[in-house]
Order: sequence, then structure tokens, then C-alpha cells
Amino acid sequence: MRPFSKLKKQIESLFDSNLKMTFNCISYAAGHYNAIPRFYVRIGKETIWDFPKDFDAKDLDFHWWSNNLTINDLVREYIDTPVDKLLSTVFKNETAKITNYDDYSVIEFNLNLSPLFIAADRRLGKEKLIVWAAGIDNQNVNMILDLRFGKQQNKAEK
Repeated sequence: MRPFSKLKKQIESLFDSNLKMTFNCISYAAGHYNAIPRFYVRIGKETIWDFPKDFDAKDLDFHWWSNNLTINDLVREYIDTPVDKLLSTVFKNETAKITNYDDYSVIEFNLNLSPLFIAADRRLGKEKLIVWAAGIDNQNVNMILDLRFGKQQNKAEK
């Protein structure tokens, strides 16, 4: 896996600082040369998004895990997207693909991670985010917007 610390610093610099939102990656050793990555998003001490725990990937044998997981690529893609395109971009790396190199089978997951980044992005204004969020069915997005803009205001405007 590519170094994560620079991506972490860059993505977290985009988050509204009042959220105390962090994006983390740790790696669990699995065998001699293998590791299983865990990516997670926290607001304060609460984990709101967790890969692979919250996905069907959590029960995969460690042979499935390789360097082809695209979460780092999604973060890079998000960071590199111009602000005026964030609300309309379909991020190609939002779908993670894990390949088992023993039989070359592939499992795909919709990560639903970029909506969390968008909701927390300090560069995006309240009005645009409220309109965008109306078309999103994601409790974590709603929670982030409620924390940023106040629960009463969001409900009144929807």
C-alpha cells in the first residue's frame, strides 16, 4: 500500500475543523508478508465509517488482500477534483475492487466514502450542500451536516 500519512494530512485539511473528523488507516499483519488494511472515519471518538468492518469484506481470507484496494486512489481523486466539480463528480474509485490472485476472482464494494468527504469539506457552502444532500440517502452525511450547520436549520430547509 502507498504511504498514507500525506493523503491523511491533505484530506483532513479540507474538513471543517469544528467536526473533529479524522480519516485513518491501520494495517493488521496476516501471515509473513501480508497485511489487511483498515480504513475508518471518526468524528471525535465515534467511528462512522469502517472498511472492511462495515462491508462484506470483513470475512475474506487474507489471500484476498493485496495492493489493489483503491481507497487511497479515491482520496487522491477527491483531493485533485476542483471544488466546483465536487458535487457533480462520480468518483471512479468509489467502487473498491479486491482481487484474489489465487483464482483471479474479484469482489466489488461501493465505498460511499466521498459523500462523507463532501459533507465535511469546509470549501463547500451550506446552501449547496443542503441541496446536494436532499438527493442523498446517507445517515452519516446527514449527521455531518447537522454537526456543521445545526440540526434545526437543516430540517427547516429540507
